[in-house]
Amino acid sequence: MALITSGRIRIEFGNLARTETIDANGEANFKGVAHRFFGDEVTVLPQVEGYKQRPQRVVLSGTVVTMLLDEDRAETLFRGQVEPPPRFGQIVRVLVEGEQSDATPDQFGRFQLSIHHRVGDQIRIQVYSEGRQVYDEYQIVPDQSESLTIHPVPSRQRISH
Repeated sequence: MALITSGRIRIEFGNLARTETIDANGEANFKGVAHRFFGDEVTVLPQVEGYKQRPQRVVLSGTVVTMLLDEDRAETLFRGQVEPPPRFGQIVRVLVEGEQSDATPDQFGRFQLSIHHRVGDQIRIQVYSEGRQVYDEYQIVPDQSESLTIHPVPSRQRISH
């Protein structure tokens, strides 16, 4: 579990609310909370990039409250085209590292795949033709209105890195 070192936490005490910044130690320090709120259930709203901003109800039972945050795994429709397109009967698969599914290009080489990355994220794309890897590169997820063109290199022409 990664330590979160940026963002903000908002706590709502009845009709009062305070927001504090998360520090380098992964803590948001709410100094001076009135003792009358200890033992009360309060609403805590994490405001952390990359995590769901879902309110949580917690009891202030001591001086430390530990929260578990859920990653916000946004789905993006990733579209692309393999050039040249697959020959008739050729089996081509496009995979994105970390994803559970793959895509098969149509007769024009076009494919689309729902991925759990945001526009602008770097992803690793692999293309296999007839079971052999013909493409393995990192690319930036394009805007959903754009398409990424992939030019696989036959294995005999591939350059080792």
